[in-house]
Amino acid sequence: MTEAAAIYEVGKQEKKTAPDMQQLMLRNFMGNTITAHLVNGFRMIGKLTAHDRYTIILDGRQMIFKHAIATIQQGVPQPRRNGHEEDQRA
Repeated sequence: MTEAAAIYEVGKQEKKTAPDMQQLMLRNFMGNTITAHLVNGFRMIGKLTAHDRYTIILDGRQMIFKHAIATIQQGVPQPRRNGHEEDQRA
């Protein structure tokens, strides 16, 4: 077996045994309200009702392709006193 083939086999085994971080996070968020910040600057807020390899579903009626998502956070961002979204950086 070549070195490349051996690396490929190890990668296949890792995929079977350990779920990826994305799946773990989405399972944790399932049924909760999330805020999805999209790469085009829009913000989508809704209850995460389903997800698959390529999409997430909010409120059972909005499908968002994962490649369009920049970040996801649980809950709704709280506005600051001046009307702007709270900066999460410490």
